[in-house]
Amino acid sequence: KARLRLHAIQALADRVRKSGPSTADFQRTFRQSYWAALIGSSIVAHEGRHVLDQMSFQGDCALADDELEYRAKLSEIRFALLPRLALSSIYSPLFRGTSGHGRANRKLFTEYAEWIEEHPDSVEHFDPTLTPLEQLDRLSDSQFVMIAGSLEPKKTTCPHG
Repeated sequence: KARLRLHAIQALADRVRKSGPSTADFQRTFRQSYWAALIGSSIVAHEGRHVLDQMSFQGDCALADDELEYRAKLSEIRFALLPRLALSSIYSPLFRGTSGHGRANRKLFTEYAEWIEEHPDSVEHFDPTLTPLEQLDRLSDSQFVMIAGSLEPKKTTCPHG
């Protein structure tokens, strides 16, 4: 988790530097960019997905809490300005929990680990002596987005409504 967050912060700092703010403005610009990225993924994409899913799946078609969270977490990664930051905020102590968040986190990280295990040649500096999750930070932002897109559930409408 810490390596993912550090990589995201470094990438953001590099972006901000390239945009050319003065030394005095760097910190302000960095903070604004960081919060925009965090709000964009955790509020706009994640919570927006909840709204859309809850409107689409009502009554007999209502999705279970863990499915709602899983779908929202996929959107959080897919539409993030900084996918590593989005993913690092998902990985939490809830990972082992029995709540909808915990079950969704476990499912998401299990699937990322399976992808890494199935595609070792696609993981930069893959080390077979480490577990797949220990190598999560070796995926690129585009890989995080691509994998999240590939995990997107096929069910997009209610068969009863």
